[in-house]
Amino acid sequence: MQVIDMSPSLRRAFLSSVRPVALLGGAVVLSSLGANAARAQDAAPASAPAAPASGQVEEVTITARDRAEKAQDVPLPISAVGARTVEKEHVEGWKDIVQKVPSFTPAVANPRTGANGMRGITGIAGGTDGSEGGVGVIVDNVFYTHIGFSWLTTYDIDSVQVARGPQGTLLGKNTTIGAVIINTKEPSFEPQTTTETTVGTRGLVEEKFSNTGTLIPDTLAYRISGFGARQDGFVKNLYAPSGDPEGQNIDRWGGRGQLLGTFGDITDRVIFEHDASNENNNGTGTFDDGWNRNFDGTARKIGVVTAAGAAVYSTPQAALSALFPQYASRIGADPWATPYTGIGSLRTRTDGVSNELNWHLGDYTLTSVSAWRRFDFQPHNWIGNFGIKQYSDLSVGYDVNVNQYSQELRIASPTGEKFEWTGGLYFLRELVNSRNITGLGPDAVTMTTANNTNVGIYNSGILDGVSAYRFGRTAVTTFAQFAQATYHYDEKATLTLGVRNSWEDRTASDTGYYEGGATLPANLQNVRTDYVIANTGGTNFNINGEQKTDSISFLINPSYKVTENFSTYLNVARGVKSGAANTDAVPVYSGNTPAAWAKNQLPNRIGLQDAITKPEVAYDFELGFKSSWLDNRLLVNANVYDNEIYDFQAKLVNYFAYTTNGQTVYTPNTLLGNVPHVRLAGFETDGRYSPIDDFWITWAGAYNGAWYVKFPNSALPADYQSSTVHPTTINLSGGRIPNVSPFTFSLGGSYEYIAGSFIGENWKGYVYGNQFFKSTTQFSLGAGNTGYVLKQPSYSTFNAGIGFKTSDEKYDIGIWAKNLFNRRAVQSMQLSTNLGLGTLYWNDPLTVGVTLRTKF
Repeated sequence: MQVIDMSPSLRRAFLSSVRPVALLGGAVVLSSLGANAARAQDAAPASAPAAPASGQVEEVTITARDRAEKAQDVPLPISAVGARTVEKEHVEGWKDIVQKVPSFTPAVANPRTGANGMRGITGIAGGTDGSEGGVGVIVDNVFYTHIGFSWLTTYDIDSVQVARGPQGTLLGKNTTIGAVIINTKEPSFEPQTTTETTVGTRGLVEEKFSNTGTLIPDTLAYRISGFGARQDGFVKNLYAPSGDPEGQNIDRWGGRGQLLGTFGDITDRVIFEHDASNENNNGTGTFDDGWNRNFDGTARKIGVVTAAGAAVYSTPQAALSALFPQYASRIGADPWATPYTGIGSLRTRTDGVSNELNWHLGDYTLTSVSAWRRFDFQPHNWIGNFGIKQYSDLSVGYDVNVNQYSQELRIASPTGEKFEWTGGLYFLRELVNSRNITGLGPDAVTMTTANNTNVGIYNSGILDGVSAYRFGRTAVTTFAQFAQATYHYDEKATLTLGVRNSWEDRTASDTGYYEGGATLPANLQNVRTDYVIANTGGTNFNINGEQKTDSISFLINPSYKVTENFSTYLNVARGVKSGAANTDAVPVYSGNTPAAWAKNQLPNRIGLQDAITKPEVAYDFELGFKSSWLDNRLLVNANVYDNEIYDFQAKLVNYFAYTTNGQTVYTPNTLLGNVPHVRLAGFETDGRYSPIDDFWITWAGAYNGAWYVKFPNSALPADYQSSTVHPTTINLSGGRIPNVSPFTFSLGGSYEYIAGSFIGENWKGYVYGNQFFKSTTQFSLGAGNTGYVLKQPSYSTFNAGIGFKTSDEKYDIGIWAKNLFNRRAVQSMQLSTNLGLGTLYWNDPLTVGVTLRTKF
């Protein structure tokens, strides 16, 4: 068994990446902390409790229960980041929120293939256009269905809240793991203009602005805000067209316009939004995984045929070099560069309109939220590796269009009463079109057959110019009723009950065919079809499905205030996530051989992948406490949880196997499916401490355990699949789920101090630092199921900043750094394939910036 974390060369690269400038910057920040740790600052901790008796701390209003509350008064596991922290510490997306709320664990990839996760798991990731996440995203009371809507830069933000556990008995759509709730700043009748200009390393230039004020006194206010950001990538493109950006660059902009009307007992807020990006988000490096022996100890064999005859190799590097001698000098692992041929940018466009109307009917409030959103995604993916042209320039990737329409009505009783309640209705209509285009190029036959002789059935002209299409579609209609009530038995004991009934009709389809290419004799037409199947997973098919569901979610949430400063709570909840539409479904085939291809025989179609998975059902149990001590100088919150998820939706694999050159090639076909039972269990804590006036320490940490309770028929890992004798599936029941880091922890410190007068203004100084730790992450299955265990050892990153602002915050200038010590860590790893090297994806490197912010 081989454990692959990082080779000696990678270790040396990691050590050398701690640059002197980073060390110097760290010394400056740390010395400032030591010299000045006697004053404080305005900052939101990872969980925002009640204000302390002395000093200043940002108070974040929690709205997760459809009413304004202090986080410390909400008997649920919830964390929040406020506007001041978002601005000062440059919290600009999911990667930054993770460092403030460690229980939030998204898979950040590109606008289509990412996924939002909680407590270690993300469920379906990697490009699943017909599925919803177990973690919902709610922005300004609008639930986002598709992951593409979450591809955002946080700007003009009032708060970010992370609620853990199933949601849905109060508002929006139901979820099984949690929700991220983002509130943007509303229009104000008080005029104000803010600007924020940032310049930094790797050519970073970012501009943010907002302007708000009165259109009609006491009746109509407006707010306009926007941002634009550009930064060079950090993954070198070796074989991209001239002028194309480096991998993982930033090139995005957006704008938001709002109107707020107040008409007696009615307030109405209208929001118009547009966001766009044009980035190369697919920059991944390659590594030599050392796989030369299979799980059973037999030698790995990759058979190839060239003009020199047949040969067998044990690594994809050697096999590729033999098949493409013209590129042999290029073929090799480089973890810091992408080998993709002709990779380009991914274009996204997001538009949205929403209207929130609140009508105060005496002490009751009727709320209506109407919304429409559209997401468009157009990729220009790679056409091969190392200069090899397996695909054509036509397009390789998924063009995606999503339209979402939602309407929510709810009514809430007066607050502060012995009995409080909220009830409502929710309607959603979603339409998704996912078109996959695969244009095949002159090297497609060689890559498919590992034979470059270019004769007979191996002639490159069989596939060159062929375009294969898949058209995936899904339509969803959802109607739900929900209600939640809270009964205050006395000043200490409270019971909250909630229920939701959701009805849904979901349809899904995928149609595949191909066209183009040279005119072929009859004996080669089926050969071409077979090659198309080997390259794309299937062709000439039409798969349809429909699912109608009627589900119940509930919440039981008793809490008890032991003392004025110590409260406990129990939370029992059931959440349901509707079935995922497999917009990329294909047929299931038996294998084939070149001999059969030559005889004009196609592989047997033995089945179809399911168009829609089963719904996912979660039962969640939480026990926790919230406390304050030492006259509110010390706040400590903690909870334990057990989340049992049945029919957990995940991206699974089946294999299309065919034999060429005496060796079996296993081509993975991904599909959406269900794991019968998984368990999430762990411990979470957050809090803050002020040891002396005006100095704050904040922390948040989590232990996340994730196991397959029942998963008897998982697909085999690649080296197990290639063994001489192997079962068709393996039983993973009782094993840990990969890609879950058991321990995550963040520790921060921040303060402000009076700096003095300068150019007629009173100035304050501030400094902050935040250390984020992540324990060892295992990306593969364990040693009992694979000979090559892929791991990222534990690591930590440090963010810091120092600056000065006027006492009225009219001017603010600061220098900041993310990943100050340039700790490079792998976020995902994959084992090599028959003719493909192992791949890995890095975290963001050191970024240093200077920001000038004005408010007037």
